[in-house]
Amino acid sequence: MNTLRALFSVLGVAALAACGGNIGAPAGPCDGLDPAEGCGEFCSVDQDCDSGFYCGGTVCTADCTPGGLECGDGQACTDNGQCIDDGTGGGSGSGSGGSGTGTTTGGEDCPDVAVNLNPVTPTVQLVIDQSGSMEENFGDGLDRWEAVGAALFEGFGGATPIVEELEDEVIFGATLYSSVNGNAGGMCPMLNEEPPALNNFATLKALYDNNDPLQDTPTTEAINAVVANFPAPDPDVPAPRIILLATDGEPDTCVDADAHNEVTNGLAEDAVVAAFDAGIRTFVLSVGNDVGANHLQRLANAGAGLDLANGDAEAFRANNPSELVDRFGEIIGRVRSCTFALDGEVDPANTCLGSVVLNGTELQCNVDWRLVDPSTLELLGDACDQLLAADEVALSAVFPCGTVIVE
Repeated sequence: MNTLRALFSVLGVAALAACGGNIGAPAGPCDGLDPAEGCGEFCSVDQDCDSGFYCGGTVCTADCTPGGLECGDGQACTDNGQCIDDGTGGGSGSGSGGSGTGTTTGGEDCPDVAVNLNPVTPTVQLVIDQSGSMEENFGDGLDRWEAVGAALFEGFGGATPIVEELEDEVIFGATLYSSVNGNAGGMCPMLNEEPPALNNFATLKALYDNNDPLQDTPTTEAINAVVANFPAPDPDVPAPRIILLATDGEPDTCVDADAHNEVTNGLAEDAVVAAFDAGIRTFVLSVGNDVGANHLQRLANAGAGLDLANGDAEAFRANNPSELVDRFGEIIGRVRSCTFALDGEVDPANTCLGSVVLNGTELQCNVDWRLVDPSTLELLGDACDQLLAADEVALSAVFPCGTVIVE
């Protein structure tokens, strides 16, 4: 748990944008009636596309071919098929950032502008399965329900409870869901919930302590209800909106409380897809081994906006209380500290023209970092782990002329 609370001061956190120049959109390999092979393939990052193409939203595309003539005067074609300013139309320069400040050295036509990268506060709604099977033994003298409570609200093995430790950094809410004989038992889904807020530990602990497992697992209906009630995003402060679903079994429905099959699994997966389409990322944690590996992976893919059958989003599973603490911490810790809001917007088509440097090491686009949206940057994988483990970090991002709109 030490890495969860590794508060850091971000030194020299700035995106330096050399302003000036316009990036055109000339006819390219993907235009016309006979687009080149590789155009239109599904993608989420540039690496999903063939050589010479970039990910333009959700499909692979290219504006030009390296060495070709599609780009206009003063422009050149990158290796992934994007026309960019070749620098002949204006000055270029370098800048230095310290605590969000920058130095202009590029001349009047193309000065360097420092754009602050501000750590954002995510909203995480804990959606917890309240079905009867949560009373099954989970090790160390705890059943599954007690183990979830220990990790989040009581502490396990002498550790501070995760929600208590991070309540001033994460906007936490909680939804406990179940039903009793589906619609035949009355209301379905049955939800016990508290809305998200900062410093919400005491409220959420009381919610959990005052409830026990009931009976069924209407995951589809519960996810739909949580999405409908999720606080609207602040358009001026982009921040992650997260559902963390902890469940110990495959779903039934309000219509058929005894159904546990591919159809009900598919309905739950579709609900997670709809949540992603609404701007809410879902992480799924299997409490024990009763969630099938295929369904768990498809839920993880749905939560990340990837192809259900072929995506490779990380699927989380815990088989004892200690693992449960680790998995909760891993999910929440990543969401908490690895995302930054820019005081400006980067043209998504030119994301990988940027250079992001962490503690003196340049990071690889869409491997070590990505743009979540035009004004939000996220560190990934080992880069995120390095940031979480450090007490102090130096982080900077540089984008070339014409790719950043400064607010």
